[in-house]
Amino acid sequence: MNTRKLKRSSIRSTRGKFILVSAVSMTLVMLILFALLSLTLLGFVLLSAEQNVRMVEQMRGVLLTEDSAATDDFFPASQKISYVYTRFDNRTNEPVSTYTSMEDVYTYNDQVFLSRKIMSREQPEGYYGRMSYRVSDNGLYTTVTIVDMTQQLSVLRSVIYVAAIVMTLSVLMVMILIFFLSKWAMRPVERSIDRQKRFISDASHELKTPLAVISANADALEAEIGENRWLTNIKSESGTMNEMVLDLLDLAKLDETAGTLTMEEFDLSRTVMKKALEFESMAFEAGKRFEEKIEPNIRYRGSEPEIARLTAILIDNAIKHSNDGGLISISLNSDGAKRVLRVFNTGDGLRKADREKVFERFYRSDASRSRETGGYGLGLSIAKSIVDAHGGRISADCDEGKWVCFTAVL
Repeated sequence: MNTRKLKRSSIRSTRGKFILVSAVSMTLVMLILFALLSLTLLGFVLLSAEQNVRMVEQMRGVLLTEDSAATDDFFPASQKISYVYTRFDNRTNEPVSTYTSMEDVYTYNDQVFLSRKIMSREQPEGYYGRMSYRVSDNGLYTTVTIVDMTQQLSVLRSVIYVAAIVMTLSVLMVMILIFFLSKWAMRPVERSIDRQKRFISDASHELKTPLAVISANADALEAEIGENRWLTNIKSESGTMNEMVLDLLDLAKLDETAGTLTMEEFDLSRTVMKKALEFESMAFEAGKRFEEKIEPNIRYRGSEPEIARLTAILIDNAIKHSNDGGLISISLNSDGAKRVLRVFNTGDGLRKADREKVFERFYRSDASRSRETGGYGLGLSIAKSIVDAHGGRISADCDEGKWVCFTAVL
């Protein structure tokens, strides 16, 4: 049951990212297609309007019944050109003739007024509102040809509206399909996670017995022949391996129980202070300065043993990796609903590239130094697992060669 909860949480996160990326990609593609379709149709309408203007101009405003709009292959076949054609005498600037297919919309005075307004524009052809126009001057007469695009634009708007609905529904249908298929796609990942956890747990358990036998035999041999540097190396390395195995078991246990930790309210300030005091003497013996800046009476709901362990890991890590005579500082404060635990130490610090990788299992930014200080690349992994189990986050900040600070936000 515990494994299932952890697996569900991990897979849900990966699956959610997969669905989000798919949704964003699909939406962007559909938006690009929608924009291209809209621009193409709009360009088609404008081009057709220009053709209609030239047709009316060529026919001098008198269209026969069979003269339909140049856009009949896109718009209804019954649709005719809606136009106004006016001819002005250049000597008197008065209209000589005017024709229109929109008698129910424009009176004679309206036609003349509109034509004069178009004629006063700087551009001899172009668009004015929902109308396409062209002004021609042959020296004696000035003709103003206007084609109204209201009907065409109305049809275009309807087509775009339908296209938008179809594309939206298509995206939704594809996302629903991805939602269900993603569960199937994640099954190999689930099996891989299960195998990895079983391997870590089984291998750790299997290694405990031979390590215990090696250590016991080394002790027995030492009792017979006395101290020997080879036996000392065997005992040291078996002890190192034993600690590593215990850490692996702890990680496996955290993975198993991440969703079922007993969460209770406790005094976080007292828990952190208690752990800090346990390490104070260790720091003093190592000739390092140690200080606490712990805000009192901070309450927190979580697993007290695991939070205590988190504090111990971070302080132990700071002591091991601080420089001679360096400073170790532990601080705890509340920030709204969050609780912020910081452990700072001077020393070589981390490379900026290592700030995220340092929480990976078995990762060492400096293998030789980790070996000297007893680090195996598991302590910070355990710390991250504890923080993750409490729904928090942990990060590392540093100034390479000067200091490093680990911050856990709970």
